[in-house]
Amino acid sequence: MAWRLTGLSVALFAASAVDFGVAALAWRHRDRPAADTAMALLVAMGCWSLVDAIRLGYDAFGAQLFWYRIGTATGAVIPALLLVFALSYAGHDKWLDRRTVFALAIDPLAFAVFAGTNPAHRLVWADVALVSTPIPHLATSFGPAYLVHIVYAYLVVALAVLIFVRVFARSSVIYRLQVGLLLVAIAAPSA
Repeated sequence: MAWRLTGLSVALFAASAVDFGVAALAWRHRDRPAADTAMALLVAMGCWSLVDAIRLGYDAFGAQLFWYRIGTATGAVIPALLLVFALSYAGHDKWLDRRTVFALAIDPLAFAVFAGTNPAHRLVWADVALVSTPIPHLATSFGPAYLVHIVYAYLVVALAVLIFVRVFARSSVIYRLQVGLLLVAIAAPSA
C-alpha cells in the first residue's frame, strides 16, 4: 500500500502546479474582469489534478477508492465553474445572480454527496474493481447518479463553449486568439 511516484502522477502534479500558478497570477490581477472566476476554476482544476496524481500513486484498492471518491467530488464542480467563467468573460455578470449560481451548484453538490456516500446506495458507481496493468487504476460501472451528472456536465460545458464561440465571432483579432486558446483548452481533454 506504499505510495510511489508514477509517470502519470508526475504529469498530473505538473498540471496541478500550472493550474495553481496561473490561479496565483489571476489573484494578482483579480481587479480585472473574469479574474476571480478564472481563479476559482483553476483552483478546482488544480485540486482535481492533485487528487488524481495522489490516487494514481497507490496500487491498493482501498487507497485508490478513497482518493477516487475525493477526486470525483472535486471534479464535479468544474463544468459549473467553466460556465460561470464563460459568462463572466463574456461580460454577462448580470446573469450570475443568486438563483443562477444556486441552480448551477445543485448538481455538483448533490453529486459530491452521492460520491462520498456511494457504498450506501451505489448510485454513482455500481461496481468498482482495481485493474493492475499497466498502471493500477479503478475500473467502474457507473450508476444512474453518475449518468445524470455526465449529462448535466456535457450540457453545461456545451453552453460555455457556445458562449465562447459567440465571443470569438464578435471579437477583435487579439481577443479571438485568447478565446481560441480557451476553446482549444476545453476541447483538448476530449481529443
